[in-house]
Amino acid sequence: PEKFTDGKWLASWVKKLQENLNADDGAGTHYSLTLHKDANRDVPSIRITRAHHGLSTDKFIHREFFASGEYKSIATLSQQLDGLIGEGAYVVRGDHSREVTSFKEVMSWLIEEAKRGQSIQRYKGLGEMNPEQLWETTMNMQTRRLLKVRIEDARSADDVFTTLMGDAVEPRREFIEKNALEVANLDV
Repeated sequence: PEKFTDGKWLASWVKKLQENLNADDGAGTHYSLTLHKDANRDVPSIRITRAHHGLSTDKFIHREFFASGEYKSIATLSQQLDGLIGEGAYVVRGDHSREVTSFKEVMSWLIEEAKRGQSIQRYKGLGEMNPEQLWETTMNMQTRRLLKVRIEDARSADDVFTTLMGDAVEPRREFIEKNALEVANLDV
């Protein structure tokens, strides 16, 4: 955190972080980092603009983050993991194995292995399902769950419904971005 007062050092560090974030991950994501001076803070914050599939989002990292317990845990783990994967390293899952050169490669391979044999489908409505799928997911009284929903504030419920189901895209996107981290139960 004390390095935030050294503008030259901070600019160099931000540039290096941007280069690391933009290392080709094959996902088409691009990061742009800048120093952002906020009138309410005595030192700049780091603005991270993430562009992915034509959408950009901004996040800010403030000096206080680098003094937090979370950051200290991340930094400690990073130091412990640095250099652990060397020549000849490999990862094993069941009967499958693969030679790897980085933790990023390990995670990518393990995620792909976990997806193998899985089929993910998305339905916008019950009418898009085959009868067997509808029975399995919705109609079978042995496995379905019914929840009673009570509307305590009809006006607020109508506002949320209009935001999420209406024709205006921007309010829906803002609602999702604002509330995404608060979700406890997500119907997938």
